[in-house]
Amino acid sequence: NKNSLKRCYDDTLPQKCSECGKRINNVKVKNNLSNLQMAVLLNISEEEFTNILTGKILPDLNFLNNLKQNFEVSVDWILYGE
Repeated sequence: NKNSLKRCYDDTLPQKCSECGKRINNVKVKNNLSNLQMAVLLNISEEEFTNILTGKILPDLNFLNNLKQNFEVSVDWILYGE
């Protein structure tokens, strides 16, 4: 994948990934949902969802897949803003 190769040499990647919580929050706000409602939809605890939003933890593959399926967003956009 062309994007994957570009990411190998992208020194802005940590900054892009650190902003994934903001992008996830944008999805939440756009859909007028609370943290608890998002957590239920994504099959995680509200605490875990809050930790993802604040950048304390990174989303795992199950979270990303659930977010993609429930809200029709790209995983690349969530993680990298692309």
